[in-house]
Amino acid sequence: MIFCQVADITDIKVDSIVNASNALGIMGAGVAGAISRAGGPEVQSEARQVCKKRDIEAGMCFGTTPGELSQKGIKKVYHAVTMKLPGGQTGLDIVRKAMDAVLHMAITQKMKSIAFPGLGTGIGGLDKITVAALMVRVARNYMDVIDIYFVDRSQEFISEVERLVEREIGIGE
Repeated sequence: MIFCQVADITDIKVDSIVNASNALGIMGAGVAGAISRAGGPEVQSEARQVCKKRDIEAGMCFGTTPGELSQKGIKKVYHAVTMKLPGGQTGLDIVRKAMDAVLHMAITQKMKSIAFPGLGTGIGGLDKITVAALMVRVARNYMDVIDIYFVDRSQEFISEVERLVEREIGIGE
């Protein structure tokens, strides 16, 4: 199933949440900053360690502890690497690859639900409407295996996801 909500991604009752990440694991602004603040320093510390140990590229993903978010029932934070450097550029193909990688990893790790923000729509500068269409297309391939929540503070992004889900998938959640 697919669900949509205008909210803070750290307040959603799901198994896992997604951070639009850079390949260095620095979590300063936007969704990354919100997750870092809510999860505590452990989340960013682990993200930075993973990025130092592995050759992380845009389009990949990695998982970390949820830190203090575990108190809300979150089991994992998946970092969808949408850009190499903080504040860098991204593209739709990178977002698609990163979302596929996250969903594959989450399913492999037996997550039952996952919440995504609009990947690349903040610091990455991508158009919210275009990204919504891309993310809904990717979600269609996984929605029978894992519950996918689109959660963002942007009403524009969530409204477009809702419209697309209703039109393309035939469900209005």
